[in-house]
Order: sequence, then structure tokens, then C-alpha cells
Amino acid sequence: MHLFQDGDARKKVREIVFDAFNVYFTVEQLSAESLRIRLSSVEPDDNEQNWNDAAREFHGKALHIKDASDGVQAFVGIVCAVLSGDYRAILIDEPEAFLHPPLARKLGHQLTSNLKAGGTLMASTHSPDFLMGCLQASPHVRVVRLEYSNNKSKGKIVDSAVLTKLFKAPLLRSANVISALFHDGVVVTESDNDRAFYAEIYYRLAEQEKGYPSILFVNAQNKQTIRDIIGPLRAFGIPAAAIVDVDILKDGGGDWIPWLKAAHVPTALHVGLGHQRATLHKLFVDQKLDMEHGGITQLGSGDQAAANELFDQLQQYGISAVRNGEVESWLSDLGIKSKKAAWAVEMLERLGGDPNDPEYVKPAAGDVWDFMRNVVKWVKEPGRKGTD
Repeated sequence: MHLFQDGDARKKVREIVFDAFNVYFTVEQLSAESLRIRLSSVEPDDNEQNWNDAAREFHGKALHIKDASDGVQAFVGIVCAVLSGDYRAILIDEPEAFLHPPLARKLGHQLTSNLKAGGTLMASTHSPDFLMGCLQASPHVRVVRLEYSNNKSKGKIVDSAVLTKLFKAPLLRSANVISALFHDGVVVTESDNDRAFYAEIYYRLAEQEKGYPSILFVNAQNKQTIRDIIGPLRAFGIPAAAIVDVDILKDGGGDWIPWLKAAHVPTALHVGLGHQRATLHKLFVDQKLDMEHGGITQLGSGDQAAANELFDQLQQYGISAVRNGEVESWLSDLGIKSKKAAWAVEMLERLGGDPNDPEYVKPAAGDVWDFMRNVVKWVKEPGRKGTD
């Protein structure tokens, strides 16, 4: 009734609905007290609110809202409710229900940008797209991330300025980093090839072993940009683990300290860990060893122990290094000899897709299976080091 009487509000709803569905919102009056929402492919004219033949013909050709899809009904219903009164506080539970991602983003943007002056919108959502729409519409969005683990609920306020910067950065937006807010943990890899492989290993373990957390796998563009992702996510309280090749030992000076800061390693440990890294790197250089092929297994037993001690410490802070070299070193018994993208494609094909196929590769002890188990263990550990 408010929208029927308020032409400006009805016009605003009409603009929003047309932008979303390319149809016109209109209100049909059946009697003095009975109204019905319709969606027309033709823009309403002055006869919209009349009871004459032209009005009856116009509304008769328009779609009754009840005959529209659940998504259309949800979107239009929420927009109508929000714009139909002078509300100061609006509470919506999971507004993205029934909406596909682009529409959820539009709804978040419209609800946020059309709030009355001084009004407040509180929405409970599991949709990164709805959240992104809100953040795009206003710099004043406050995000509280809620989680329930170990029989305890806790919430953490997410710095909206940092979050906005995260999804505006092309690299991080392309990696879908904002979805991390809605998972139990995140694993960040050096490349898309690495992501595809490690994600498959995780999924197979999760199918076979119960109690695995919900983990999102995302990829950076190189080893250094992993830091740009895990640092902000950890500040939000999200367990963001990094998987890197053994050549992280090459990251000296100006590259090493940012790793420790991103992983929230206490400052008092920086110098000691830096000396260990530099010493190990020098061993590879002095002995002219290619660390990507064989990793620390090429070192003497004492030096291997020292390398393991360093990587064990990094593992405690969620940085998991491939100690035997690089991603291509895993599951060598499968005989994949290619490199980079070709290796990933061949490996995924060799792993198989049908669990009932005798050639299907199932989780076992050792190798990459234990490596991934340790990554998951850090994500699950309530007392993990390296997160706020």
C-alpha cells in the first residue's frame, strides 16, 4: 500500500527491479484494500493505477509475482520491504537465499546504497557476493566474522578498509580471497597448478578421513604474493596457511622478514630464524646443489636436521614448505615426468576420477598425504600459532 501511494518510492523500486531483471515493477489495485505486484515487459503509463480497460489490459499481460521464480520473488520482496517505509533499523537473515551470485551482489549493493539517512542494515549472510555488493556501495560497512568451534562461539570485527582494499586489488579479487571469510580455513599456493593438485589431495583425504574442516584453496601468482594474501586474512582471524616450495630459503633480507610478519611470527624470533635460513641457503650455494630437485635430502644428516628444525618452526606458524623440493616431487612413484602446467594436468589425470576404478589413487601414509594432513592439523588446532 505504501508503494502504491508513494510514487517516488515505487519509481525507485521499479529502477532496481528493471536493472536486475529487465522487467518493470508495478502494483495492480484489485479493490480498495487488495493490491497485487506484477512484473511487466512494457513500461507502465498513466493508466497504471486506473480501473479502466487500458489498465486491465496492461496488468493482464504482466506477470503476477507469485508466478515468478523464488529468486525473483525474494529479490523483489526484500527491496519492496526495505523501501516501503521510513525504517531506521533493518534486519535480514540470509538475504542471498534463492539468488545466484551476480544477483546477490546487486542486492547487497542496492540495499546498502538505498538506506535512509541515519538508517542501519544488519544482515546475516554466507554469501561473499552479497558482502562484496555491500562493500562496493559504501565505505561504512562493518563486518563481523562469526565462527563456532570447540563448543565455543566467537566473533571478530573485520577491518572494512583492509577488506575493501583486498577485493579491489586485481590479484586478490581474481583469487576470490573474500570467500575466505566463509570457510574454516584457507590454503594459499604459489600457482594455479599447485592449487589444483593440493586441493585434490585435500578432497581425497576429507572423503576418507572424518572431521576435516571446510578449507578454501586459492592461488597467488608467485611465492611472494602469498604473503599479501595470508597476512590480511590472519588479521581477520582466519587460519590462512601457505604452501611453498623449498626455495623459500632464497628469500633473504627484504623478502624474508615480510614472510615472518605475514605469518605473525613474534619479532623476537626474526633474527634467529633469519640466521638459520641464511646458513642453510649458503650450504646449497657452496655445494652447488639445485634445491628444487631433491630439496634438503641432498644435505648431510646434520644439515638436514637443521633444515627440518627451521621448517618445523615455520610449520607451527602455518608456513608449510615442500622439503623435498617442489610440487613436482610428490608421488614420484606415479612416474609423471612433465613440468609445471603439463605436470599438473598429467598428475590429475593419473590420480583418476572414479573411486571404484582399480587405478584410482587413494590416500596413504607418507608423501604428500602426510604433508597435507599436517597443513590441515594446523588449520584445525585451536591453539595454533600465527593467527589473532
